[in-house]
Amino acid sequence: MSSSELRVIDVEPVPVLQLDTQNVYMGGFGNYGYRNWPLDFATFSFDYDGISVDPKQDTTLFPADNGNVIQIQRRSDIEKQRAKELKNCGLELITLSDKTRPPTLPDTIYGLPNPESWPSFVSHTLPTLENKGWRIVMTHDSNFNIIEINDISGSIQSSDEGWFDVEMGILVGDRTVRLEPLLADLFRRDRRWLDGELETIDDDEGIILSTEQGERFAYRCQPPQAGRSRTCRSVRSIRPWQGNAEGFRA
Repeated sequence: MSSSELRVIDVEPVPVLQLDTQNVYMGGFGNYGYRNWPLDFATFSFDYDGISVDPKQDTTLFPADNGNVIQIQRRSDIEKQRAKELKNCGLELITLSDKTRPPTLPDTIYGLPNPESWPSFVSHTLPTLENKGWRIVMTHDSNFNIIEINDISGSIQSSDEGWFDVEMGILVGDRTVRLEPLLADLFRRDRRWLDGELETIDDDEGIILSTEQGERFAYRCQPPQAGRSRTCRSVRSIRPWQGNAEGFRA
């Protein structure tokens, strides 16, 4: 092999933590019990200038797309430090039986012994890891692949019989997602938002909205921005109009 065919990568690796969710028959790990259920788990890798490296493998040679070979100068000290950070976060290696392991499941996965600890892990631990230089990735199927909504825009026009026609939307990247169909789905899923139970909803309660494409959006009613609780109270005043998910009145 000539030196021109060998690309050498000598950079500091970026630790990558990917969160996913798959149906797995669990048994013998933490507080999960023996049953089949959606398992939240994480995978751990290093990004060496675009090359994904499994920390459990000690190989340094990787094939390139053009058929040549890439040699990576592994930074074992950094890899050990990052692995320790991961362990300190509470993630543990999950061992599954080959008989119950789904073929789509990665070879090495990590989880939290208590499944109820995941929301706190996502809300508090992941931001800490990001501040330390970790890259956090959410798969499409992950239960925590939720886009935080910072602003809701809308317009209100007066209509007959004293009602107001409401058009609302949220900005996701460079596109606007109509909010009315998402609210219609929310009203169907959570009956508390309908008449009779509105007072049971706290002003600081978060809202989870879902699209038909599987996207999920979270709106937290009252974190530091004042007025968010007022927005949630406004959402509670919206009613589906004549069963049309595209039209609402308030």
